[in-house]
Amino acid sequence: MLPAPLRARLDRFTQWDLVTVTPWGAPVIAPVGARLVDADGILWTSTTVGFAAKLRNLEAHPRAAALLAVPGQPPVLVRGEATLHGGDGTQNLRRLFALMEGPGGTRPFFGTTATDPRWRWLYRAYWHRVLIGLRVVELWTTAAGASRRHRLGRWSRSATTPPSAPARRAHRPAALREAVDRRGRGLLEDGLPVALAWVEGPDAAPFAWPAAVRSGPAGLAVRPAAAGPPPPRHRLGRAGLAARVFDDSFETGDSVGWIGALEAEGRGGERRFVPRSAYGFVKPPGRVVDLVTGAVTTVRAAAAPAAAAPTVPDVRAAAAAVGAVAPRSPSAPPLPARLWP
Repeated sequence: MLPAPLRARLDRFTQWDLVTVTPWGAPVIAPVGARLVDADGILWTSTTVGFAAKLRNLEAHPRAAALLAVPGQPPVLVRGEATLHGGDGTQNLRRLFALMEGPGGTRPFFGTTATDPRWRWLYRAYWHRVLIGLRVVELWTTAAGASRRHRLGRWSRSATTPPSAPARRAHRPAALREAVDRRGRGLLEDGLPVALAWVEGPDAAPFAWPAAVRSGPAGLAVRPAAAGPPPPRHRLGRAGLAARVFDDSFETGDSVGWIGALEAEGRGGERRFVPRSAYGFVKPPGRVVDLVTGAVTTVRAAAAPAAAAPTVPDVRAAAAAVGAVAPRSPSAPPLPARLWP
C-alpha cells in the first residue's frame, strides 16, 4: 500500500513517460497517459496498434519503467514487468475508460472522439488499443534530498530477448533528421523538462530521472538531477534523452527524444551525451491538427501486425458502459511562450 499523499497523486490518470528498451538495447522515452492502481500494484497505460514501436520493444524486453516528473513536484519512478493485453478490444477499451474515470478522462477532445459519432468514426483506429499493465517491482521517490527505493514485488525470471543489431529502417531524409534535432535543441533552450534514461544490463529494467541539459558543439552536456538513482559513472553506449511537455488535457504537447551514448562522468558530475538518432511528436492546438492525426492513425493502423492487435473495439459500447467523465480539473504545467512559433 502506498502512503495516502502518494496514492492520491499516482492513482489517477495523468501524464507519464514510459521507458521501453529496443530489441538492440537502447532505452526510448515516450509520453503516455497512465494510472498506477494501488490495489493491484500495476501501472496501466495503452498504445494504439498503428504506432507499434512500444509493442515491439515490450515483446522483446518486457522489463520497463515509467517516470512521473512534473515541474515543481518530486519525481517518481516505477520499474517493473509489462504484460500486453490483446484479445477483446471492446473489453480493453472499457477498462481504459474506467481508468480514465470516463471516456477521455479530463481530456475533453478525447472524450469527444469517443462519444461524438463523426469524430468517433475518424478516431476508430486511435481507440483500437493494446492495454499495457506494468507490474511494479520498484518505486523510487525522494525524501530529505535523497532517493529512496521501495521494493513492492519480486523480479520474475528474465524473458528478454538478447540484444540484436538495429533493424534496417527506411532512410529518412537528412533534412528531416536535422529538423527534428533542431526542434529538440530549441525545446532545450526554452527550458522544457528533460528526462535521461539508461539501462544497466541486457535483461534489466531501464532507469529514468530528470536532468539538466545544455546544448554544445560537441554534443549535449547532461547533469542528472540530484536525489535520484545515479547512472553508472562509466560510458554507456546506449542511453536516451527527451525534452517534452504535455498538459493533462492533451490539447497541446511537444516531445523530442534522442538515442545515443552517454560518456563517462567528468568534472562536477556533468556528462556528454552524443546523439545518434532523434525522434519526436508534436501536437499544436487546433482542430485541423486533430483531423490530420485521426487520418494518419487510421493509415498506420491498417499496417499494424495482426499478432499485436486486439479485436476491433466497439467504441460506442465501451463508452456507454463506463458513462460520463467525473468532473475534475486537469493539472496542466505551464507551456513556454515559444512552444508554438
